[in-house]
Amino acid sequence: MAKEFQQHDKKILILRAAVKVFSKKGFHLAKIEEIAEEAGVGKGTIYEYFNSKKNLFEEMFIRINELYFKNINEFLDSDKEVKEKIFLFIYTHLKFISEHKDMAKIMMNEHHLFSEKIMQKTIKQRQKLIKNIEEVVSQGVATGEIAVPEPWLIAQIIGGITMNISSNIIFEEIDKELTEIAQKATDILWIGISAKKDYQTWEQE
Repeated sequence: MAKEFQQHDKKILILRAAVKVFSKKGFHLAKIEEIAEEAGVGKGTIYEYFNSKKNLFEEMFIRINELYFKNINEFLDSDKEVKEKIFLFIYTHLKFISEHKDMAKIMMNEHHLFSEKIMQKTIKQRQKLIKNIEEVVSQGVATGEIAVPEPWLIAQIIGGITMNISSNIIFEEIDKELTEIAQKATDILWIGISAKKDYQTWEQE
């Protein structure tokens, strides 16, 4: 059992080193030797866990994705208030992107390197995330907190706005505090979807 833990820890160490090196140099310029040096292991040790640089790059992407979706879905499934869940989704997403912006750039520019299987898995994970947001909105509609009975559309809007803000963060076009951005975005969205009187007036027109 101790040996299994040791092997697992070494693999995690290599993946963390890969994040640093790939973030700095990109896929094509990064070398296995540099990742090994960053991880404090021999080059041969890396090949005990990964059969190629592309395999290491893909698994690193999978691990980062898993961490992202775990962080997001944890509170979407919690007992928190609907508005707080929306805020936490926006804030957690922006914070994660801010902490991994170099890697996010690489993922955007070199997504063609990933296999079809990995891309399909990522698409399904994102679809599940939007479905979870939709369920949060449905909860708000059921309790009367949200007046607009369009959970799917509202979930798409929340996701779209959040992704657009994060793109600005990736390319360093935003210098405001993330909590403030997330709170203001949530407040603006909430005014629109919770305004029952305005929605009923609009619906009748």
